[in-house]
Amino acid sequence: MIRRCLVIIWTNVPWYVVMDHSVSSHSDGIHVIELQVLSAALFCVADAQYSWVIAVAVISLYQTALSMFGLNEYILDVDGSRVGLFDANREGVCSCCGYLALYFAGVQLGRLLLRPR
Repeated sequence: MIRRCLVIIWTNVPWYVVMDHSVSSHSDGIHVIELQVLSAALFCVADAQYSWVIAVAVISLYQTALSMFGLNEYILDVDGSRVGLFDANREGVCSCCGYLALYFAGVQLGRLLLRPR
């Protein structure tokens, strides 16, 4: 399982590195790569049977950061600078937490519905 996770990370990280981040485009592909790398990294340390725990933990931490630590204002700041890789893509990068939680919830739902009988 760890070998598979490392292969996913190894094949997706070069795409992320060579992409031109200065071009303004609707690059949802880059966020898909981020999700694949994050989910593969989490599956390296946790088994798929704990995907519901990961989903609840990720969405709880993300909601806490949004409401209590000012992440919401940072993401929606229109007058803020757009210098740097993270700052230029802050909406997409931060929304990956929500998508990651949905992915792990879907993994758990798939494990429940597609269980061998």
